[in-house]
Amino acid sequence: MTDFVKEVEKLMQIPEGYCKACGKCCEIGTARGCLTYDELLKVANNETNAPYNIVNSANDFLATFVPFETIDEARKVNSHFVDMILKTTNKNENEVTFFHCRYLKKDKKCQIYEDRPTFCRKYPAVDERTFFFEGCGLEKVIKENIKKVADIINYLEQKEKNNG
Repeated sequence: MTDFVKEVEKLMQIPEGYCKACGKCCEIGTARGCLTYDELLKVANNETNAPYNIVNSANDFLATFVPFETIDEARKVNSHFVDMILKTTNKNENEVTFFHCRYLKKDKKCQIYEDRPTFCRKYPAVDERTFFFEGCGLEKVIKENIKKVADIINYLEQKEKNNG
């Protein structure tokens, strides 16, 4: 069992060497759950029943990311991403706020890279709900890792079922 745990832990890490450092994930993004700016502010201001770590995460996100003024502004940056989010989440344009990083320089490099927040360091999450940008070098390997984790879980469940 320990070997399976180690393998899953390894597969859940962000693979090194695949990021193309294109800056797309800093140019435009959404808050986890594709919340609107107002919804995110309520979480950050502890006006919901969100746990402490989620409140902190919302505050960190808002300290780093700024909402686009309009959906058209966001579309100018990456219309493919905007359309993908709206289609995948089945939300309309007023139900999602798109953000951009305040620390991204014109050359697509991070001004605070060495001191960037934890959520930046852990992006993209190795999770089936993660949205990837067109051409993201991490997409294929992360999706493969998610499939391998699912296969391990299915194998262990089947083994338990047969032995139990």
